[in-house]
Amino acid sequence: MQKTNKKILLLALLLTVLTGFVAQRFLTGLERAAAEGTYDEVVVAARDIPARTMLTSEMLSVVQVATGSRHPGAALSKDQLVGKMTVQPLISGEQVLMARIFSSADKSGLAYQIPDGYRAVSVTASLRVAVSYFLRPGDFVDVIASFDLPVPDKFDPENKEVREQYSHIILEKVAVLAVGQEIRPGTAGIIGSETITLAVTPEQAEKLVWAEDYGKIRLALRPAADNRTVTTGGITARELEGPR
Repeated sequence: MQKTNKKILLLALLLTVLTGFVAQRFLTGLERAAAEGTYDEVVVAARDIPARTMLTSEMLSVVQVATGSRHPGAALSKDQLVGKMTVQPLISGEQVLMARIFSSADKSGLAYQIPDGYRAVSVTASLRVAVSYFLRPGDFVDVIASFDLPVPDKFDPENKEVREQYSHIILEKVAVLAVGQEIRPGTAGIIGSETITLAVTPEQAEKLVWAEDYGKIRLALRPAADNRTVTTGGITARELEGPR
């Protein structure tokens, strides 16, 4: 037992000496690099940056550090970071490691792809609603709603209000954020996806939810370069049939 304990103590002592030797060599290398004036550039946080924040150039600084003290996983230029999201908080002055940054926008979550002032609202998808699933994230659509409206001053023999179906474009140039779980622009969603997610203003969100809950909606795919707004009066069964 005593021999075993002595071996363990000896091994611990050797590890301690080896660790100290490696640390000393590292520090000596840094001192030599500083004395020789050799430096590497690295990107550091210019201020404290919360997690899930989109990085801008003003949040970052490029500084020189003694050769050998730059972390191998650190960013070397601002271009590697600007426009990307932080995974974890960054402390002012620390080297920005690429492992702590979302590698692409689609990996940072849908919330960071919604335009400022807009909301993401999902509608139920089907072969007809989703334009035979030709819709892709990044496309633009018009939303057509169909619902029943009362006919003014018209009643049936039982004195009940007469209603007729009415279809109208309620929203135009609405961006498609996702098809099912697919959020990468230009990438086809899975056929049979249950939802289409649209980017709408709060006011548009109210219209969209009401139209889907109390009527029916269809999405009309817009041409890629068509930015025109079209004013229509909607259509009813009587207008569709025309004069008799």
